[in-house]
Amino acid sequence: MKKELKFLLIFLIISSSLYLLISTFYSENLPIIGIYNIASTSNTILNYIGIKTIIIDGDTIFLPSNVALKIILECTGLYEIIILSSIILAYPTGIKNKIFGIILGIIIIYVLNMIRLVSISYILVYYTDKFDFIDRYLWQVSLVIFISLTYIIWLKSIERSNSS
Repeated sequence: MKKELKFLLIFLIISSSLYLLISTFYSENLPIIGIYNIASTSNTILNYIGIKTIIIDGDTIFLPSNVALKIILECTGLYEIIILSSIILAYPTGIKNKIFGIILGIIIIYVLNMIRLVSISYILVYYTDKFDFIDRYLWQVSLVIFISLTYIIWLKSIERSNSS
């Protein structure tokens, strides 16, 4: 029981600290996870797949259906990265394993987030009435599942590296 409590306390301290840092110092211009970067990348992908969009004010994607999708902090995947990174940092293993897990997690969450944003943009263009369900329920649950799977894959990979 002591190990679990220690893990939980470390997780809570790290995640709270990261959340406080982000709340204090977050910039829309951050590379990769900044709002403007997320909007720009989503816009580029949408145009590449044939959905003609434009960006307004650096953070709003104007879609062909005369609907605008505003990218906010919650759309960046940053909170998911904080949760996964906090779990990884709280786990008792070496720093190399932790760095590997965090990098792997950032890549997976970023890619999934791009898929999420492109898919909900598609839904907004062609199936507007389904948007709330897809965005608020389906994708939120899916992201939790993918974060859990990423953590499990990371755990399995460090188990294999420790046993060899």
